[in-house]
Amino acid sequence: MRSLLSVVLVLTLVDHSFLQRQSASYYIGVTDSFLEGQWVYSYARTLIRVRPHWLKGGPDNYHNEDCVEVVSSQSGQWSDVQCTTSLFYICEYDNDKLAEPKTQEEVDFLSQQTVLQGNNSAYNIGVTDLFLEGDWVYAHSRTPVEVALPWTNGGPDNYKEEDCVEIAAFPPYSGQYADKSCPLPSKFICEYSRV
Repeated sequence: MRSLLSVVLVLTLVDHSFLQRQSASYYIGVTDSFLEGQWVYSYARTLIRVRPHWLKGGPDNYHNEDCVEVVSSQSGQWSDVQCTTSLFYICEYDNDKLAEPKTQEEVDFLSQQTVLQGNNSAYNIGVTDLFLEGDWVYAHSRTPVEVALPWTNGGPDNYKEEDCVEIAAFPPYSGQYADKSCPLPSKFICEYSRV
């Protein structure tokens, strides 16, 4: 049974060193949305285990900022941001990856969950045709997608080299899948296997 996870964990100084070398700002799985000022890992609600690398003056909770981004232009320092901000992402937790729906039940579940979010956004999943145009595969295993995806009307259309897939959470496309440009920031859904 697979579970969904939408976080990045910063557990060690080695992890932080890797993350601060990335070229774009992105979310990490740290939040204080459960209790203001108490920064915890969002997947387990346990206190963070590393010293936060906040920007000077941070966190400031400006406009109710409950999520954390690593700011690449500031040597990987942390900044609190609104959780609705469009940023890049990294999935990292014991071999987790972008969600790869392999059964109709999983496709339907992901569609339903994005509809329930209803936040006028979209969520990246681990499906791509980056390796061969029109040949949709799972990004992690590169195995063919054999389940029917509920594409938007006319999709996928490869408009401007769209090689990644997102699930829409906005009308009239809520719950439908669309191809998108991979570099565009978006929310995301990660998955991991429970042991």
